[in-house]
Amino acid sequence: MTVLLGATAADTSALTTTATSPASYGTAVPLTLTVNDTTPAFRTPSGTASFYDGSTLLGTTSPGNPPFTFTPANFAVGSHTLTAVYSGDSRTAGSTSNAATVQVNPASEPITLTFSPAGLLVSVDGGAAQATPFTTTLNSGTHTISVSPVQPGAPGTQYVFTGWSDSGAVSHSITVGAAPASFTAIFQTQYLLTTGASPAAGGSISPGPGYYNAGSLLTVTAAPNAGYTFANFSGAVTGTASPQSFTIGAPANVAANFTALAPQLAVSAGVPAVSGASVTVPLTVANSGSGAAANVTIAGVSILSFTGTGPVTVSSAVPVAVGTIGASPSSGSASIVFNWPNGGLLKNAKNKVSLSANGGSYTITSSTLTTIW
Repeated sequence: MTVLLGATAADTSALTTTATSPASYGTAVPLTLTVNDTTPAFRTPSGTASFYDGSTLLGTTSPGNPPFTFTPANFAVGSHTLTAVYSGDSRTAGSTSNAATVQVNPASEPITLTFSPAGLLVSVDGGAAQATPFTTTLNSGTHTISVSPVQPGAPGTQYVFTGWSDSGAVSHSITVGAAPASFTAIFQTQYLLTTGASPAAGGSISPGPGYYNAGSLLTVTAAPNAGYTFANFSGAVTGTASPQSFTIGAPANVAANFTALAPQLAVSAGVPAVSGASVTVPLTVANSGSGAAANVTIAGVSILSFTGTGPVTVSSAVPVAVGTIGASPSSGSASIVFNWPNGGLLKNAKNKVSLSANGGSYTITSSTLTTIW
């Protein structure tokens, strides 16, 4: 665009620019002021020229070799009214050019957004999140790009933000200038490790469930609870050794399997209490094994033989709860009541006692138990 503005006094001043209007932000707007002395004794002007954007001084130049030239820094987006003032010198009068208007519009540049790995979501200027990679055209100036710091992937997979290629924060401003640009967000892939103990009461496993960086070397350790022994690992880790290490390269599950230590139960009888036909025999159940016996129960009592007069029957209702007996040395007790009408004449009886513990997974029938009166 060439703008020629009228002269004042005896001189003529022409302000020109080669920039088009509207001009894009970032485009140079070079200005040229030509001053012509209209007197017969024409001479080259030797004063200075000042260039203005409205009332704002852009800069001042002296001609050297006329005309006066000046290229201001980037104009902001908007309308600009430009003038130039020649100061005059000893031979030529000063003059002010008429105004010229240049409209500066935002520049548009392609901005490419990529992720590593691809396919994750980014938002531009608070808009809807979009899957990368993609290229968008943005006006020159300041814009905001932002990501969610943790983004889900396939089941058992997530991605954790580690940084932008321009070292910006999760959400940060970028400046769009006069050239295309690209920005890459870097994410760390993580996989879910699920761990557990079987049975839950048998012990524990470390580390606990959680997400771990892909390629990490993890060490799993099993710790049995009292009354249990570690059997083996199953899942992503196998074998009977603990601890063990493995590299996580996908979602993984590891179970620590435990086996309950077996109790060793035995029954002994105490001194009976005789009350007429009712004979109460205290029983002691002792555990000499390494494992606890949970919920010990006298499941049954049978009379093998007796000496004296009878008949003899068991009047206690069975089963009879003894309770939980810890690992050796521990014991529990209960009593069984016999009905013997002529109990005072009873000399001895032989009984067999059946026990159950650990939910029925452990049973024992005592050897012949002799009760002596």
